[in-house]
Amino acid sequence: MKKMFGVLALAAVLLFAGAACNTSDDKPDETEKNTVAATNPATDPATDPVTDPATDPATEPETEPETEPATDPATEPETEPETEPETKEEIVMTEEQKELMKLVTPFWKGDTMHRESIIMVQREDGTITAKTLFKPTKIISIQSFDLKTEYVEGTDWTWDGTTNTITWVNGSSIPYFTENSLHGRNEDGTPFATFPEWDSQNRTTIGNAMYTVSPFLWERQINITYEYEGEWTGPKTEYQSEKLSKTLAKLKNGEDVHITFFGDSIFTGCDSSKMHNHEPYQDGFPVLVEKALEATYGSEVYVHNPSVGGQTSAWGKDSAQAEVCDKTEKLDLLFIGFGQNDAQLSGRRVAEAVRSAIDTIRAKYPDCEVVVVATLRANPDSGFCINQGSHAEMFQKYICEKRDNVALVDTFATHDALLATKDYMATSGNGINHPNDWFIRIHAMQLLSTLIEF
Repeated sequence: MKKMFGVLALAAVLLFAGAACNTSDDKPDETEKNTVAATNPATDPATDPVTDPATDPATEPETEPETEPATDPATEPETEPETEPETKEEIVMTEEQKELMKLVTPFWKGDTMHRESIIMVQREDGTITAKTLFKPTKIISIQSFDLKTEYVEGTDWTWDGTTNTITWVNGSSIPYFTENSLHGRNEDGTPFATFPEWDSQNRTTIGNAMYTVSPFLWERQINITYEYEGEWTGPKTEYQSEKLSKTLAKLKNGEDVHITFFGDSIFTGCDSSKMHNHEPYQDGFPVLVEKALEATYGSEVYVHNPSVGGQTSAWGKDSAQAEVCDKTEKLDLLFIGFGQNDAQLSGRRVAEAVRSAIDTIRAKYPDCEVVVVATLRANPDSGFCINQGSHAEMFQKYICEKRDNVALVDTFATHDALLATKDYMATSGNGINHPNDWFIRIHAMQLLSTLIEF
């Protein structure tokens, strides 16, 4: 694709798709939990052509005044304490919470992969195969996208026991992609449609990629659960006990914690199965994080989510006051994630806009701790993946190193590592630039790793 076409296609898709996961939020009642912006049911995200975000005046966070340790009045030596010191009540999880934690515990912390998304693809040699992230030692189950159908070994699939390749059996009921369909083409090589036009199955072609939020995509994303050996050599998000110490102290004490998720369409929860009202009705990662923190610590977690599909870091900078500060009364922790729609901007400019948004929010909430999230990799075949790979390094340099109590989650690097083995469509919710249910859970795993010592 010529460069000019790529730029025009990017602008058009982002403008169109921004409405898809658009959200808004009225001033929340602090007695109500999980004040999440309403999501418009459309196809999906993206952005308007980007204007330069202005570089902001940096303000260093204030330090809290030290307080003297309290001293108790003298007591008689022989006096026994009247009460035993309180101990925190042990958290007892419900079965639902246990199941949730199984799905959001980082896969690199165990030896079982739960419901990994795989896709069967007709390869160039004519075989139809799927690729797992690790080489299994035991396959526990392979299920349909909605978890209702158990595919049968020997009838639907085979595995030779030595590789990470699952093979489709002739006559299998497992749906599959062809190489043409992955690239937005019919079997005669013609495109499904040329964006912004759509075919009868709600599919279109952008660049050399299929773009759709429809059963054609998600019904072909099947789930595999298996045991494996070996270490994950990709990026691992670490426990941030120092940078997030205030939030962690509240969680460990069972206190209420107020969290804001502020970002683009990915932060709204696009394209979770729950958003599109189909089974298995999985939440987006902001809700998964909320539920997992409550299950782990027993705290009440209150979530505000003013994220808007199609928005850029410049919008985040300009809207931080109105969307975050003016609509919340308390804020302990901010998860902020912009950049997918800033493909044509340098990483430094994106970082400066995000830093400005953080500074605006901290002007009202000086004790607010922050996790900056670098966006996922857009489909390279779409023409949308330009500068997003530089964001994490610039976030580290221009935000984390210049502001206290700011942690970094590099989703782009994790996605890159997954794609060394995985097919892109096995991770995507729209074929272009959104996560599917499995990759949404990996987002949750990364964010939770900053706050839970798994």
